[in-house]
Amino acid sequence: MKIYLKSFLAIMFILAVTSTSKCQTMHHGGYFSPTVSIAKINSQTGVITGGKAMWIIGEHFGLGGGYYSLVSNINAVDIGNNESYKLGISYGGLEFTYLFFPTDAISLSANFLTAGGALKKPVQDYNGDFQLWQPGFSFGYKLNEYFSLNITTSYSFIGNLGNYRGLTSESIKGFSYSLSLLLGRYTW
Repeated sequence: MKIYLKSFLAIMFILAVTSTSKCQTMHHGGYFSPTVSIAKINSQTGVITGGKAMWIIGEHFGLGGGYYSLVSNINAVDIGNNESYKLGISYGGLEFTYLFFPTDAISLSANFLTAGGALKKPVQDYNGDFQLWQPGFSFGYKLNEYFSLNITTSYSFIGNLGNYRGLTSESIKGFSYSLSLLLGRYTW
């Protein structure tokens, strides 16, 4: 798993360096993107909402931050007392993007999120901390100069969770599918 993540990050870094070094004049832009995702969590379908803000450097490389939270009811069982509860998940961190066709009406991008997160049992403090690495690919359609619609598929790798009340990293890792509206100007 670690070799795939390191390879993905290395490729994104190389793309960013080569794309910005070819620019005679540096173009910058940015966008905000509210997002809705569907993911399998604890063998149930979960809905995750959130958003990200991205600074685009040289029309191709993006650097930003995002925050996401589970909004649907996911049931889990506490192995300590065999009690059922509703699971809460929140995570946020740094996001990296490489835009392959930034000026075209249809675009493709490679994305990477590295985040810290927490699992929560209601009426308790956050105490199920974990790390998340989420590489993915997006297909985008530019609606006009300031709005784009993106569909993303990504895979979440989870680390350092251990065993939180019967949940392991296997319970929350896996594919997710997202729909995002990009609001802003990131190409000239």
